[in-house]
This record gives sequence, structure tokens and C-alpha cells, in this order.
Amino acid sequence: MYMHFLKEILFCCLILIISSTALQAQSTEDKIRQTLIEAGYDPAVVETMSSDELREQLKISETVINQDNIESNGTAEPQNDEIIIPDVESPKPDVIIPEEATGNPDEVVVNDQAKIFGHQYFRNNSIRLFEQSKNIRPSGQYVIGAGDELVVSIWNRVDFDGVYVVSDDGHISPEGLPRIYVKGFTYDKVKEIIRSRFAQRFDLKKGNIDVALNFARNITVNIVGEVFQPGAYTIPATNTGFNALVAAGGPTDIGTVRNIRLKRVGQEDKILDVYQYILNPVSENKFYLEDGDYLYVSSSGRVVEVKGAVKRPYKYELNRTEHLFDLLNYAGGVEPDVNKNNVKIIRYVNNERIIKDLNLGELKRQNRDFKLLDGDVVVLNTVKTEVVNSVYVDGAVLQPGNYEITSSTRILQIIEKAGLDISARTDRIYVTRETDSGLQERIPIDLNAAKRNSGNRELNVELKPNDKIYVYSIKRFNTNYNISISGAVREPGDYVYSKGFTLNDIVFLSGGLLDNSSGSKIEIYRIQFDESGAQTKVVEATVDISKDLRISEDINLKPFDKIYVRSAPGFSLQENIFIEGEVSIPGVYSILQPGERVSDVLERAGGLKESAFPEGARLFRKDGNLGFVLLDLNEVFANTESYFNYTLKEGDRIVIPRRQELVTISGAINFPGIDTFQNISVPYFKGQTAEYYVEKFAGGVDREKRGRKKRIYVRDPNGGVSRTRGFGVFKKYPKVRAGSTIIVGTKPIKEKTRDPNRKRVDWGDVAKDTIAIATSVLTLYLLIDRTTSN
Repeated sequence: MYMHFLKEILFCCLILIISSTALQAQSTEDKIRQTLIEAGYDPAVVETMSSDELREQLKISETVINQDNIESNGTAEPQNDEIIIPDVESPKPDVIIPEEATGNPDEVVVNDQAKIFGHQYFRNNSIRLFEQSKNIRPSGQYVIGAGDELVVSIWNRVDFDGVYVVSDDGHISPEGLPRIYVKGFTYDKVKEIIRSRFAQRFDLKKGNIDVALNFARNITVNIVGEVFQPGAYTIPATNTGFNALVAAGGPTDIGTVRNIRLKRVGQEDKILDVYQYILNPVSENKFYLEDGDYLYVSSSGRVVEVKGAVKRPYKYELNRTEHLFDLLNYAGGVEPDVNKNNVKIIRYVNNERIIKDLNLGELKRQNRDFKLLDGDVVVLNTVKTEVVNSVYVDGAVLQPGNYEITSSTRILQIIEKAGLDISARTDRIYVTRETDSGLQERIPIDLNAAKRNSGNRELNVELKPNDKIYVYSIKRFNTNYNISISGAVREPGDYVYSKGFTLNDIVFLSGGLLDNSSGSKIEIYRIQFDESGAQTKVVEATVDISKDLRISEDINLKPFDKIYVRSAPGFSLQENIFIEGEVSIPGVYSILQPGERVSDVLERAGGLKESAFPEGARLFRKDGNLGFVLLDLNEVFANTESYFNYTLKEGDRIVIPRRQELVTISGAINFPGIDTFQNISVPYFKGQTAEYYVEKFAGGVDREKRGRKKRIYVRDPNGGVSRTRGFGVFKKYPKVRAGSTIIVGTKPIKEKTRDPNRKRVDWGDVAKDTIAIATSVLTLYLLIDRTTSN
């Protein structure tokens, strides 16, 4: 009985232990899943992992993170100001664009958003992600795995095509041949193996065989750390580690491009270095991925910036063994005009900014390098000195510019190279030279004498570096004289005088005579000097022009002559006016004779129509930009001698409107909604004044808007304006015509201004002074009254 009870107790304890272990295991798995998700794994992928897979991925994750912490904490550069290191590394080749890059292969397209050189390759499509598993041509270093599909083709005497999928245990099974194991071999090696095996069945001596990867298996890799989109990615196995990083957006602005680690179970870590990939794209073959691989991008290490005379100024990440010359190599090398004696290192030490000067040439001669620290800025300046073996030729030469000289070059040699212009003065040219004291001297040279005796060192001057030679043109010493022509010619203006110039010449150059010069004359005004040259007088010469536009005589001209071609008397072109609106025949009319008036042209236009409104007629004058001219046609018709019967001019426009039967009212009136409508129109009542319309139809004057009756005025249809006139308390309002506009004006607001120099009135003093004056006057009055009484 006791033993049975003890067995039951032990059994219950065992059940409790198993349950507790299961719960603890479940809790541990949940924690691992949460840790992996926080590390960047895809949650959907994590949920499908078994217990063993979870623990394995956790182990990889912890190892990578711990190693990153150790490196970031233990690789700080020593703070020595200068550490000169022997240059034991062989020179690196120039940077090469990888095969996947697009654009000009001779230059690197840098994305402005990239902070460190190398980031741009993941952001500007220089490296692409292979997303399709079919029709991919991998490199020869691609490792064949289970799921890959191979195609074997034989042609010539034998035609054969076979498609084979690599099995899980790593083989393919061609018909009539034993199994061929290909898993784990490179693509190049697999093609070699298959050719060898198929040669056992087919005669390949006179045939051809091709082995191609038709379909690549998919793998899942995990990309975490300093990337834009960490997580698990399923991609074709033909992608390398660099291609896979593109799927995650590449490194962030602080992500490393030199220490990207590839973790694989059971193998040592591999380091992906973007710079080595750029220098040698074939190195990518080492970084084909397998299912479950882990890519970790830590933060960047030592970053140094280079500026100035290098081919690719930028910020670069350096590893532990790289320094100044490695930086210059990554920057594409120095420019030809770099000043190697003046390289500056800008660095921060103890919260202070310091500058160190280096001699790049001396470092190379001593086979030494300069150790750079994180945050250093390397500045390379260019050589600013002038060319030391040239002279400059300018002026009347065929090829001006710089010319090389030696220690014995003389003036005739350089002039022969530059070539003299036909207009060059050879009796005197000048060589400008800077003396040792910094002053300039001009050396005159007679080229004619130097050519006659080229061996004479005084004549054929020896040149020095930076001499400037100037050859003058004879044109510089010539004076051009002008003559002018104006009036009835096609192109009046000034013309350059030349010897033997005649009147016919200047008329011809000015385009010839116009028709309106027919039968007229040409006047020539000339300045004439006396024998002493002190006094001048104007001489007039007159030449007649025939009806057929021929000049009666030709005259030789002199400098400064002024020629006037007169128009024929009475000659003028037609002058037109325009009549619009309610006339019988509107249109364009020419003025028939000088002095033609408004009434004359209206009569030629057939007079006014019955619908015409003469009170609204207007005249617009183009001449003198006058614009609107007040016109009263009723007065013109009543009296042709009226002042309104204007003499017409070229471009005048007369407008006759239709008869109007309305009167418009606007301004400061009490009509509801006038602020929106702006004005109202009402019927015309013959003989009524403006006040009648304002009071009867517009609700009167709005005084709250400062409207005033004395400011009522009327604008007549013809543009005339009449205003209200005041006679004491009486007002005479203007009469209204059909088509008039009544406007109620407002009282202007006066701005009160005060004289700043005016003193404020003290009314207490005023009252005091007033009382004193009044008392004095009263006292004087009483004295006078008393004196008078006595």
C-alpha cells in the first residue's frame, strides 16, 4: 500500500517536470524568435523555423554582434601626431567600374546622397540584383547546388538535348550513363565533368557540346546591421553577396563598405570589401551565397576625406593598414598640376583644429607613408606659378598667343612663328618686360633694321621669359572722317569718307533718292578753314534734282560735309482718318485738301443715321498722342464756324454711338447694393437736373460715405463734365442728357498736421494775460473819467 502511494507521487512529479520543461522550452523558443526579429529577420520566416534552426541562427547572430562590438571598441587608432610607416604594399591599380556598371566606363558617377565612397554603387544601379532564376549566365565560380537545372546540348553528327535537375543528394542522371555528382563544384568544373562523362557515350571528337545553367535555385539569406531594409530575402543563388546587399538598399550613410561579413554555418567568416570588388571585380566570385547565409553590415570604420587636386575628391573608408598613399590611390591619383610640396592634413586634436604640412615627393623618395586618423581631411593644392619658358605675342599678327623660348631665342624667330598681318607696322614694335625691381620697361624694336642685320644683338633683341610683344597696326594711326546725308533718301545717316568721294557716291550708298525728292534740290554744308587754320565758315552748295531723279552735277565731297536732300514742294502722301458708328458710310477717308474739317468729312460719309446719338460723338487724335478730344456735333451742325468743327489730321478717329435713352448714377448714393453693382441705370427725363435723379431713383446722397450734394457732377455722353455750382445756400445742379452719367462725389478726408516747432497754448497764461489787460484798460478808463469830471 505504501509502495503504491509512493509510485503515484513519483509519477505526478515526473508529469510536473515534463510539463515544466516543455513550457520552459516553449518560452525559450519564443524569446529566440523575438531576438531574431529584433536583429532584422523577416517575422514570417522566423515563425517557420524549427527549434534547431532557431538556436543555430541565434548562435550566428550573437557571434556577429559580439565580434562587431569587439572590433568597434578595440580598433581605435593611436593618437600619435605623426606615424611614418614603411611603404611595403605594392601599388594598387586604378579604380575600375564593375561589369554591371552602366554609363561611361572612364568615370565614376557619384550620387550626391552617398556620404562615403562606395555607397553610390548600391544606390545608382551600378550593381543589380538578379531577380529572375531563368536565363541567368553565372560566372565560372558559381557553386552548383540541389535544385539547379542544367541543359546539355550536342550538335553536328549527333543532335541531343537533355535537361537535368540536381537532386537533393547532389547528382544528375543522364540516360545511359551512371550518376554524375555535381553538387558543391564550381560551374566551370561541372561543365568539365559533364563533357568528360558524355564523351563516354557520344563521339565528341567531331561534334560540339554545350553545358548551360537553365534555372538557378532560390536561397534565403539574412541581411542585418547598418542597411536601409534589414531582413530575410529569398533570391536566386546566382547573386553574390554584393548583389544581395542591393535587395536591402545597401549600407546606410554610416554603414561600412570595407568590413561586410558573410557568416556561414561551419565555416570561417568571409569579409566583403567593396573597394577590393571595385579594384578587382573577379573577387566577387568568392562571395556566392548559400541558403541560410548571414550578411552583417557594421558601422563604418576610419573615414578620411580628400579634397583638391585629385581625380576623385570624396570621403573614403580605410582599413587598419591603409593610410595616405592608399587614400590617394582610391581617389584616382593626383592631378598633373598638384603641388606635391604642399599637402595639408586638417585634423582635430583635443577639441582643437590643427593643420600639418607634408611633402608628398619627399615621402615617396623615402618610401614612407603618413598615418591618417579618423576624421582627417587631406587637402592637395595646385601649382600656381606661371609658365617659365614662354613669351606672349599680340596685335597685328596672324597667330597671337604664347610661344616657347630657349636661352638664345630672339625677336625675329618669334615674329616669324606668329606671322605679321598685312596691316602691321614694322618700323616699331614694343617688348614689355618686368625688371627685377618689379617695374615695367618697354623696349622699342625696328623690325626692318633687325631683318637687314639679323646678327646684330642690339637690333635682334634676345627675349626673356614672360616678355610681352605687341605689333601695332597702321589702322591705329589713321583717322576716319565722316560725312552725313539726311532727307529724302532711303538710308540716311553717317558714312565714312574716302578720298575722291562724290555726291553721287553718297547718294548711291544711302540707297538712292526717294520719289518725293523729284524736282527739288540738294544742299551741301561744308566747314572751310582759312590759311591760318584759325577761322572757319560754312559754305552752302546747291544742286538741282531733275524730275527723273537725276542729279544735275556731281561734286567732290570733303570730310565733315553734311548733305540735305529736300522734298519737292507740296509733295505729301495721303493722310487718312477713320469714321465709325452711326453714319451712312463708315470707313477710312483721305483728307482731300489741307484744312478739311469734321463737318466736311461727315458730309462725305453720307451724314448721320436716324439711330445716331450726336450728343455722344467723340474724337480721338493720334497726332501728338492727344487721345480724347471733346466734340459737340450738335453745335457743329448748327454752326460750321464753331470751335468744335476741328481741322482734321492724319490718324483722327470719329466715333458716332447709337441713340441712348438711359441715365447712369454712381458714387456715394443710398441705393441698396450699390457697393456690389457700382452703378444703376434709369430712364431719361427731359429737362431734369442731376439732383432730381439722385433723390428720385438713387435714395439720395449717402452722407455716411461722406457724400455731398455740392459734389454732384455729370459726365455728358461726349465726355464733357458739368459740376454743381453753389450760390450761398442755393445750389445749381447740372442738367442731364440722355446717356449722361451722374456721379455723387465725396468730401475728402483732411489730414491734420501740426507744426513740430509750434508751442502748445497754455490757456491759463492766456486767461491771466487777458485779465491783466482788461484791468489796465478799466483803470485807464476810470482815471480819464475822474479827470474829465474835475
